[in-house]
Amino acid sequence: MSLIEKLKKVYLKCEDALMSNYSCLCCEREVPSDSDYSLCSDCYKKLNKISGRLCTVCGDSLAAESMECMLCNNISYSFASNQSCFYYDETAGTIIKSYKYGGRKYYAEHIAKLMFDNLNCFKGIDLIVYVPISKNKNKLRGFNQSELLAKHLSKLTGIKVIDALSKDEVKFSQAGLSREARLKNLSGTFHIKAENNDKLKGKNILIIDDVFTTGSTLSECAKELKKAKPKKIITATFAKTKLNSLN
Repeated sequence: MSLIEKLKKVYLKCEDALMSNYSCLCCEREVPSDSDYSLCSDCYKKLNKISGRLCTVCGDSLAAESMECMLCNNISYSFASNQSCFYYDETAGTIIKSYKYGGRKYYAEHIAKLMFDNLNCFKGIDLIVYVPISKNKNKLRGFNQSELLAKHLSKLTGIKVIDALSKDEVKFSQAGLSREARLKNLSGTFHIKAENNDKLKGKNILIIDDVFTTGSTLSECAKELKKAKPKKIITATFAKTKLNSLN
């Protein structure tokens, strides 16, 4: 590790300790220590909450009197349903990018609180599982963003979180790939950790991730978890790409 990388890690640790409640997650302006979610009022209002009638599968907005969006009528996921708080636009995207790529681990507490207050998927859940990342990505980033969200949600809900899955390296970055290409790229990369098979059997499981893009990552995780014969698998994310699902 270079000197610059070491200094960056020290800086980020100091930032975690000093800035976690006083800087807006989005615009970084100063906010009161008792502000909701460490967001200024302007940025909070800009978050595009997913509400109204929702697709019972992917959780996207519906404009017509139907149970599923047109996309989910033609796609099969391995999970039963998904819920997401906000659409992935400039505001939500800024928060997620700063969290994942800016090394700001303290964002996890506030993002998890937003998820807890805006989702109703926690009732009846036995276990929380998070989407794993590869060893190389974990080393590069310094943490797994989904793992931190899951652990904070565990504290808020009282639901146990377990380290159920591992992930191999993928050939290509998922960014910019179609759903079909993403599925091919991810196929066979997730694995249940052997010691967790009995813990998952017959349980209602909630998989946590930061962003729902095409659903391929969450679906592949659910597909692998099904080998342990859980009762039900649902998923939840902070943000969601607005797919062509309005009908």
